[in-house]
Amino acid sequence: MDRRKKTEERKKMPRVKKAKDCYRSLDDSRRPKCRKFAAIMCGPCEQADARYVTRRAEILLIRKEQNRQSAARSRDNFALKRDDVLAEDYALRQEEYECDMTLYNLEQEKRRLLSAIHSKCLERDWRMEQVATDISGSIIKNPDEAILYLCQALGIVHEV
Repeated sequence: MDRRKKTEERKKMPRVKKAKDCYRSLDDSRRPKCRKFAAIMCGPCEQADARYVTRRAEILLIRKEQNRQSAARSRDNFALKRDDVLAEDYALRQEEYECDMTLYNLEQEKRRLLSAIHSKCLERDWRMEQVATDISGSIIKNPDEAILYLCQALGIVHEV
């Protein structure tokens, strides 16, 4: 029974609401909340709000300056990269030009060698034709001597 009385007594006691204090951040990073008045702020909350607005403006200025510096760094990096790409492009174009000139010189040398080979072949054919003409002329003039000479050269015994 004792227990029942205690719980009934507890229920009958009026609850006291805690008095809520105003919220103000220590470093002015958040806007203050005044819990004393609904429509306006109390004096300390107004001062905290003024400090918050000032700090917020400073933070925005700092952020704006940092954004400008970042944009300037980005432009500088882009310019540096562009210069590097242009220098590399110039070097590659020079290398391509040198390779083209080497290829052109090799092609010229190849044509010169082919022309020399062709002229040597023509000269050889002309000499062979001259030798053949000379031999045929000597065979026609002295057929017996030519036959004997050929037989001796080939190792065939020929009786006349």
